[in-house]
Amino acid sequence: MANRLLSTANGFRKYIQSVKRLIDLLSLSLHWSDILPDLLESLEQDQSQLSEVYEALALRYRQEPYRLKLSYVLKRLENTRDRNSRLAKSLETEIPESKGVYKSGAEFLADLQLIHRNLTETGLSCRELENLLCQVEIYDFHLTELDIRQGVFSPCRCLE
Repeated sequence: MANRLLSTANGFRKYIQSVKRLIDLLSLSLHWSDILPDLLESLEQDQSQLSEVYEALALRYRQEPYRLKLSYVLKRLENTRDRNSRLAKSLETEIPESKGVYKSGAEFLADLQLIHRNLTETGLSCRELENLLCQVEIYDFHLTELDIRQGVFSPCRCLE
């Protein structure tokens, strides 16, 4: 169980780093890019669920909807990581209802797909976002590091 929790923590760390990079990259202003109604509706829902993010960043990102959406995504990932860490430490089996967390990797994926769809439908793309989408589709919240080792005798066989 400790191994699984460690791998999940590593996965969240990786996803959080990727989202932070996307926040830096996707600085498109409303003046330069169209935004579809589904993204605007999502931002309104996020504002009601994560009002602290809105209050902290709305002035800064009010003309940059992708950065604002990704800031909500980042906060949800951090909240989910923290909730999972608390659950692991307390060894509770039941997950309490929490606001502002992802209940599954599918919810995280849906947020990323919404951003990707908006970019694509307005004629834009972002390779970093596409890479993150692939990772989440494949690994969900189960991303882990892989350590591959050869047996002691494997190099010896090459010399024969």
